[in-house]
Amino acid sequence: MAAGSAAFGAGIALADSTERPSFVNANTGEWLVSVDGGGHSSLYYGSPGDQPLVGDWDCDGVGSPGAYRSSDGYVYLRNAVDTGPGTVRFFLGMPGDIALAGDFNGDGCDTVSIYRRAEGRVYVADSLGADDGFFVADYDYFFGAPGDTPFVGDFDGDGRDTVGLHRESTGFVYFTNDVNPDGFAQTENSFFYG
Repeated sequence: MAAGSAAFGAGIALADSTERPSFVNANTGEWLVSVDGGGHSSLYYGSPGDQPLVGDWDCDGVGSPGAYRSSDGYVYLRNAVDTGPGTVRFFLGMPGDIALAGDFNGDGCDTVSIYRRAEGRVYVADSLGADDGFFVADYDYFFGAPGDTPFVGDFDGDGRDTVGLHRESTGFVYFTNDVNPDGFAQTENSFFYG
C-alpha cells in the first residue's frame, strides 16, 4: 500500500507498505531506495518530469516504482524494484490530472486513480488499467476545491486508502474516510498545516 508522499524541492519522498522510504529526483528519474540493514540503493525509473508513484501493483506485499507521464498521458508501472521497462502501461487521463496510488478497496493491491485538479474531482479505480488499455474509474466524487493538492493515506486504519487535500491558499488540510461517496465526499477532519 502506498503510505504517502511529500515533495522536497526537486524531489519527492515516498514510502511503501514495508515502511521502506524512498526519495525520487523527478528531474532525473533517479530513485534512492532504502534497503534492509540500512543504506540505500540507486535505480532509474521513468523520464525526467514524470510524476513518480510507488505501490504494490502485483499484490506481492512489496512496493515498486511507477510513473505518470503527463506528456503522453500514460502510467508506467514496474513489478520489481530495479531499473527496466514498465510491466504494465495504460492511458490515465487528461493534461493536468494528478495520479494517485493507493489501495482504495482494501484488497491489498494498489491501483492508480486520478484527481482532476481543475474540477476538484476524484476518479477511483479498484483495479489497474489493462496493459496498453485505458483507465476506467469505478466511481468518482467531488472533494475539495479546484487547485487543491491531493495525497493518499489510510487515515482511519481500516485498510482502505482515501484522499486528503492540502489547500495552499489557506494552509488547511482536509481528509475524508468515505471511500465510496455518492457524488460529494464529506470532510472527516481538517487542520492547519503550513
